[in-house]
Order: sequence, then C-alpha cells, then structure tokens
Amino acid sequence: GGKLETATANLDHALVIEPESPEANYFRGLAAYQAQDFRNAKNYGNRVLSAQPANGPALLLTGAANFALNENEQALSVLRPYVNEFPGDERGRRLLGATLLRLGESDQALAVLQPLADQTADDADLLAMVGTAAVGSGNTVVARKALKRVAELRPDSGTTLAQLGAMSLQAGDIDQAIRDLEQALERDPDLDQALAGIVLAHVQARDFDKALEAAQKFREKNSENAAGATLIGIVHIARGERDLARAAFNDALRLRPGTPDAGVNLAILEVQRGDLLRARDVTHEVLKLNPANLNALRMLTLIEQRAGRLDETRTWLQAAVESEPEAVGPRILLGRVHLAHGRPAEALAVTRDFLGRNPDDLALRETVGRSLLANGLYADAALALEPLVGAMPDSVESHLYLALAYRGAGNSAAYERHIERVLELQPDHVGGRVEKASIVLRRGDRADAKSILNALLSQAPDNPAVRELEGNLAMQEGRFIDAAKAFHASHKLEPSSSRVIKRSIALGQAGDEASAGTVLEGWLQTNPADTVVRLALGVHYVGLARLEEAKTQFATILESVPNDVVALNNLAMVQLRLGDLDNALTHAREAKRLVGDNPAIDDTLGLVLLERGETARALRLLASAAEALPDNAEIGYHYARALASDGKNERALAVLRKALDSNQDFAERAEAEALLKTLEGQ
Repeated sequence: GGKLETATANLDHALVIEPESPEANYFRGLAAYQAQDFRNAKNYGNRVLSAQPANGPALLLTGAANFALNENEQALSVLRPYVNEFPGDERGRRLLGATLLRLGESDQALAVLQPLADQTADDADLLAMVGTAAVGSGNTVVARKALKRVAELRPDSGTTLAQLGAMSLQAGDIDQAIRDLEQALERDPDLDQALAGIVLAHVQARDFDKALEAAQKFREKNSENAAGATLIGIVHIARGERDLARAAFNDALRLRPGTPDAGVNLAILEVQRGDLLRARDVTHEVLKLNPANLNALRMLTLIEQRAGRLDETRTWLQAAVESEPEAVGPRILLGRVHLAHGRPAEALAVTRDFLGRNPDDLALRETVGRSLLANGLYADAALALEPLVGAMPDSVESHLYLALAYRGAGNSAAYERHIERVLELQPDHVGGRVEKASIVLRRGDRADAKSILNALLSQAPDNPAVRELEGNLAMQEGRFIDAAKAFHASHKLEPSSSRVIKRSIALGQAGDEASAGTVLEGWLQTNPADTVVRLALGVHYVGLARLEEAKTQFATILESVPNDVVALNNLAMVQLRLGDLDNALTHAREAKRLVGDNPAIDDTLGLVLLERGETARALRLLASAAEALPDNAEIGYHYARALASDGKNERALAVLRKALDSNQDFAERAEAEALLKTLEGQ
C-alpha cells in the first residue's frame, strides 16, 4: 500500500513537470488500475493513446479498465487492435474474449479464445469461457468437451454440470441432460439451476410425477421464490391440469408481481379460455416491470391481434425499444406492427440499421426486406432477401418476398423463377397463385388469368390480394365499375394507399370523377401524411383544371418532403399554367438539380423557359426530352412549339404531324391541332 502511494505521488509530480509524457501517463494509469481506480486508469491510458494510438501497453491498460467499468464497446475498440498486433499475448486474448462474450458475440469470442484453450487442458476459467462461447455459437462438440473438462477440474462444483445438462436439454438429449443434472445435484444439492433444469428435463421426458416432485422440492427449498411456483405451474400445464397451473402461476405472481415466466404462461392460459382482457392485464403487469421482455411482447402482440387491436401494441413496443435500444427482438415486432398498419417508412427506420450488426438474424432480415419492399426500394429489398432464401431454400414466404422484390426491380426472369418455386413448394399458395395470374395477365392471357382468379375466389374469397387481382382483371377488360368495387373490397380487408389510388383511377375511368376525388380526399383525412395519395389527388385536380387545389396538394407534399422531385415538377407545371412563371422556374430548376437529365423534368423546365421568352435554352431542353421519349405526343407538341418560336417551321411541322398522327389522347391536343393549322397556313 505504502509503496503504491509513494509511486503514485512521484508520478503525479512527474506529470506536473511533463503532463503529456506517455511513460508517466501510462505508469500513473497502471498505478490507478492496481488501486482499482478504473476510471482514472482509463483516462490516463487514453492520454497515452491520443499521442500514440498504437501504444501496446496503453491499449491493454485502457481495455482492461474499460472492461472493469463494464464499458464493453470501448473495451472492444482498443482490445481488438491490441490482439491483432500481439496475437500471442494471453492477457489480451482473455480480455478480448471475455468482452466479446459480454457483447453476445459468441462466434468471435470462440475464435479468439480457442487458440489459448488448445495450449492448455488445465485452465478451468479459460475452458469455462470457451464452453460458454461454444454454447452461444451452437458448437456443441467444443462446448461439451470444454465444460466436461471444467467439471473434472472443479470436482466440488455442480455449476458446470448444470450447464452441461442445460445444453443437453436444449439439444433434445433428455437422458444425457438428466444424468448431467443429477450429477450436478449430487455435488451441490442446493444448486437451484440444476433443480430447475431437472424439472424441465422430466417434463420433456413426460415423466410428470418426477417433474412435479422436483418442482415441489424446489418450492419447499425456496418458499419465497416465484420460480418454484412457476415450475409447478409448468408441470401442471404439461399434465393438462389448467386450473392447477393457473393457481400456481397466480401464486408466483403473488410472490413476485410481474415475473415474466409466470405472467406469460398465465396469459397463455387466459387466451386459451377466451379471457383476452385478463390476459392483457397480466401481460401489461409483466411489461411495466420488464419493458423489453420478448416473450411478453410477443404475447401482447398475439392478444391484440386476436382482439383486432394490433396497433395498441405500438406504445409498449416503442417503450421496449427505448428501454433496450440494442435489443433486436422488440424492433422486429415493432417493425411488423408498422407494416401491418401501412407505415413502411417507420418499419424501415426501426429495423434497417440493425441488419448490418445482426446479419444472421433471419427474422430481422425478413422484416427489413419486407420494409424495403413496402417502401418501393426493390433493388435493396432483393439484396436483403437473397441471403434469407439461401438460408431457408424451402421457405415459401421467403421466395415470394424475393420474387416481389425482383418484380419491382424489373428483373422479370428472376421474378417468374421464384414464383414458380413458390408453387413447386406449395401449389395452392394463395400469394403465389395471385402472382402467377398477374404474370399471365401481363402476357395478355386473360382466359388463363380468369381461370386462376375463379379458383382463388373459391379458395380465399376474403384475401385482399385476391380481390385486388379481381380488380386488375376487370380494369383490363374495361369493366371499371366492377374494378372499383373489387379494389374497394380489397382495401376494406387490408387498407393501403395503392388500393385507394387504384379505386380512384377505376372510378375516373368509369366517368365518375367526383367519386374518384372523394375516395382520395377521404383517405387523406385520416392519413394526412400519405404523400403518395396526396400526389394522386393533385394529379386528379390537374385533370379537372382545379389548378389552385392541385397547387395546394403539391406544396403540402413539399413541406414534409422538400426533395420530392415529382411534386416539384408537378408544382412547377401547375404554376406555369397559372402564369406564376418565377415560382415555376424556381421549382423546375430545383427538380432538374436533383435528378439531372430526365425527359419529364426537361419538358417542364423547357416550357417554363419558353414562356419566359428564353427560346434557345428552352429548345435545347425540349429537344433532349423529345429525343429521350420520341413516341410521347405531348412532349412532341411542346418541342414543336419551341421550334416554331425559333422560326424553324418546317421542322416544327414534321414533329407536330408525327405527334398528332400517333392518335394519342393528351390534354393539349386541341392546341396542337390549332398550331398545325397555323403552321400549314404560313
């Protein structure tokens, strides 16, 4: 003690004279570490590293201090480069392995620790870490070998045998689990971990009498511990004695209100007898004390789904995410709730960033892939979903999601290939048959599509995708009223922006423009942030020459999404028609800045410049647009106008005749015909 204090005083004096000295700071940090002053040990180590980032002793000291402070991410950031630089250093490897275990990175921990374990068969602490890492990474062979050796090295301890028993139980080797757990209890009769494990092992072996005996023994030994009553309840569930199980779980909750295992099991029993209110109350009590408990969150999701109130789980799931921001399970559930309620952007925001850190979590990968799909990010969705199909080649849903991603990305061959795979795996799969019908419908084979549709209407009349397919077929056949009814039925089953827009288009095609607008307006009253439907409403107003109302819709979109290029372009076109050339120019230029060369944007900006008398600049843009879309009659007319304004009448006549000869119906066709007569009369 005295020598350490003297050394510390001398180092403090040295640092007064030379405060940036790496040597003095290192040894001062080492002294602090030896005195268990880990905060100062870390600070002095960081001073060294700020001047010498690759200083090995300082990396090790700082990592050890961070580890002692339970600052595991910081420990990892300095221990990893230390071990890379000094791979043979045992202290560094142990610390790095222990840090990775804390962070749940079992695979990496095993890779770091295994070389040390290969050099010794007698280090119980090291082998215990290797065994734990191997269990976490699913390497049962290495785990059992390491843990068995630990049990030999620690003959008076039953803890390692209890670990072996738990591992055997998880692997389904019930007989071995019972042997391990019984040996653990022989060494330590008071080992609760082994006693609880043997209850579960006997339950899985369907030896309910022995299971109940062990559970009651646990309860007698731990009379104030809720775990004993919970184990008794689990045995009664296995025996089909639900009333006794319910009483046991209530007893556990009396001893420890909100205990997750008892609460979730009791909620399951209440759901089974139809008492959703009681099940909800029990689950809420669990989550109040354990906001991120995944089993309770799953239970609540099931309860509210059955009650038709799935969105009610959102508050609890958001609280779970805030409580444990790094936990993936609550994020997956929250993302799925957002998807179920038409909030794909929120679903993506809560899940996407975590996929890079958890690439092997298939449930997360599926949720991110579906979120990308729903947001229209099809190429990204395909990249996210391809590994899912690789890991689960016989999963029907994985192939279907990937097929939809390829469809959106324009890869028709891959889309059709995965739909065929869906139907190979499950010939009557509704989603697969809907997509198959859509494929043949796009090929123009209405009869085949209708045959598939009729079968689907018999198989799944209340499936929203089936009713949407019915609407798509009716649109192709020109039965617009029938299409509108089918889209409405589909939307009632599963509300979505796309179905609202499809119904509006069908009503408009049927000549009912008032109802077409009302459908869009009604959706926006309850979903004011839906920019896709708002854009459709703006376009609808443009078609009715309600330009001020259209301007309001496009401007509203830009308030929340300033870089929405389509809204910018449409707003510029409306302002052009209203004579507001300055604002039209501002918005058209901004759209051009965001996307560069684009025929629709060039067309709008060219027209604005033409109206402002900047004919030469307008002509260049409109020529570019016409070259990119040579068969677009409307753009052809605009190009002809610019040519005529520049005195190039013969070229203007040729372009204009081609546009009008196409027989395309466009809003300015009458003006185009008038210009043709004028040019021909000159």
